[in-house]
Amino acid sequence: MELDEFGTYETSDQVDCDIITVGPFSNYYHYLDSFIHPTDSTFLPDLKTGRMMVQLGYRGDILSREEFYAKKRKIKETYGPPPSAFPDTRSISVNLDLPLYQLADEFSYREKPNRMKKMLTIFFVRIKTRSGNKLTSFIDYAERLKHEDLRDVFILKKRLWPKSTDLMYHNWSKNIKLINHTENIQVMYGSCDGLLFKCKEDQCIIDPDINKNNPGRFSNISRVSAPGYDQIVIFDHIMRRKF
Repeated sequence: MELDEFGTYETSDQVDCDIITVGPFSNYYHYLDSFIHPTDSTFLPDLKTGRMMVQLGYRGDILSREEFYAKKRKIKETYGPPPSAFPDTRSISVNLDLPLYQLADEFSYREKPNRMKKMLTIFFVRIKTRSGNKLTSFIDYAERLKHEDLRDVFILKKRLWPKSTDLMYHNWSKNIKLINHTENIQVMYGSCDGLLFKCKEDQCIIDPDINKNNPGRFSNISRVSAPGYDQIVIFDHIMRRKF
């Protein structure tokens, strides 16, 4: 064992815990954001204020900026880059030359936590084909990451294209609407609340109403504009372990 820069002993078990604590987050702000609840938006003026509240300890014991990056460095020193033998926890987008568009950052930021099953992300996309046909889809991001090579999507060379195997797919011109469960999400449709998604890991409900600002407990919604897309809405659910 050796002393870390804060004067405490760093063990391999601690580093393994740090992978869970700080591993999914590419920077300190993303780490702070994971402690902000969707309901906070009803009384907080902006995200900056929410982060300040988290840093002040209103969400429990929080790592300081220095502690966060010290743990990130220790993980890298101990394990190095994730080995290719474990593709499900590897962040492919980190090694790509991403274009300077917000959507590229959104894809990259969510890749690793979705692969590690710390976060569950649903992309709602609305696009038009060359013939003018309108397609919409709710996409299980973790499912796509598992079964597809999304390198060209990350660099915006290709669009995140709606598919008939998505959670909910709608081809407006052909009037085709399809609903599918995935490994991560159960679709609940036809109730008085309309379309709902249930996270199979923690049984939490996600309300994918693109016009609302509160999709459910431990979930958040954000909206992004990008070339080639008529509309993009992102639903992020921070998964809680079942006890």
